[in-house]
Amino acid sequence: MKVRVGVLPTDFGNLRLMLISRDVAQALDICPGCRVKVIIGHRELTVFTGISDELDSNSVLVPKSLYEVLGKPNEVELAPYVTPLSVRYIKKKLHGSKLSYDELYTVIKDVVSDVLTDVEIAAFISAQMSVGMDINEMIYLTKAMVETGNKLEFDKPVYDIHSIGGVPGNSKVSIVAVPTIASTGVFIPKTSSRAITSPAGTADTMEVFAKVEFTMDEVLELSKKVNGFIVWGGTLNLAPADDILIRVEYVLMADPLSQMIASILSKKLSMGVKNLLIDIPVGAGAKVESLEKGRELASIFTQVGHGVGLNIRCALTYGEQPIGYTIGPALEAREALETLLGGGPMSLREKATSLAGVVLEMAGIAPKGAGRELAKDILNGGKAYGMFKEIVSAQGG
Repeated sequence: MKVRVGVLPTDFGNLRLMLISRDVAQALDICPGCRVKVIIGHRELTVFTGISDELDSNSVLVPKSLYEVLGKPNEVELAPYVTPLSVRYIKKKLHGSKLSYDELYTVIKDVVSDVLTDVEIAAFISAQMSVGMDINEMIYLTKAMVETGNKLEFDKPVYDIHSIGGVPGNSKVSIVAVPTIASTGVFIPKTSSRAITSPAGTADTMEVFAKVEFTMDEVLELSKKVNGFIVWGGTLNLAPADDILIRVEYVLMADPLSQMIASILSKKLSMGVKNLLIDIPVGAGAKVESLEKGRELASIFTQVGHGVGLNIRCALTYGEQPIGYTIGPALEAREALETLLGGGPMSLREKATSLAGVVLEMAGIAPKGAGRELAKDILNGGKAYGMFKEIVSAQGG
C-alpha cells in the first residue's frame, strides 16, 4: 500500500524507525516494534515501526536521516516484512553447519542493507566464535564483504602493509614505511584506520600533517599525483559490512578470528590491492603472545589471501614493547618526522625499514634478503623524507 511521508523533528541514531498510523498497521497486520518493507522505485529498505493514534490514515513519519536515505520522497510503498533467508543461515551456522558462498553473501548483503537487527548480527558473530569457520568459509566471507561495497581499481600494481595492531606506538610505522616504499616507484595507496583501542590510529597520526578524508574520485586523482598516500578508509564505503559488524563486536567485546581476517582482507581487496604484507606483532602483551600462535595465524592469512587472489606475505615482528617513545597523534607524528629526517628511535627505524624491505622484495626492487638494507639506504639518504613531503603536499598538507 502507498502512504504519504512526513518528517519527524528528531533522530534515533542507528535505529531506522517509522511511525505509522493505526489504519496502516491494521491494513498490513503490523504490531508495534515489528519490521516493514519500504519500497521506493527499485529500492527496498527494512525499518522498524511504531504506531501512533494521532497520525492521519495512510500517512507515516520518519526521522530526518531516514528521510534523506529514502531520497526525500512524498510517498512510499509499504509491504509486510518476511523473515529473511539470512536469519535461517545464521541459525544453520549456530548449529555447527558450514555455509556456502551464496549463503554468506546473503547474510552480508542483509547486514549492509539494514535488514538484520543488532541481535541477529550478534548471533552471526557468536556463531563464528563458538563454531568457527574453515578456510573456505573465510574465503567466501571475504569475497561477500568485497562484493557488497565499493571497489577501487588502479592501472598499476598495488601494494600495501597492514598490521593487526596491539602494540602502542605502532601508528607511526606506516608514516615512515610508506614513503620509503613509494620513493622507489612502487605504488602503495594505504588506507588506514582511526584509533579503536589505542591513543592513535595511523589515520589520526597522518592527519597531523595533512587531510586524510577523501572521496573515491579524489583518491583516484591522488593516485595520478603521487606513488603513495595514507588516507582514512572510513569515507570510501569499502566493505561497509565491516563497520557494522565492528560496532556489534565492540558491544560484545568479541573479535572472532574469521571475522578479523575477512575484515582486513576485504578492505584491502576493495582498495585494489593485489600484493599485501601482514604485520603480526608477537610477544607478551601483544594480541598474539607466542611464535607458535603467530605462525598459525600467518598460515591462515596466507591460505585465505591466496584463496581470494592476493599475493600475500606475513611478517612476525617483536611485540613485547612499544614502538618508539611517544604515544598519541601529535607526538607520534613528530617522532615519525624525526625518523624521516635521519634521527628517531631505533625501534621505529628497524621496524619501518624491515617491513618496507619485504615489500621492496615482493615488488622485485630488491633481491631476496636485500630489501631491508635498501630501505635503510633510502631512509638514511633522505629519499623517504622527500617522498613524504610530496605525499603531504598531494593530500593538501
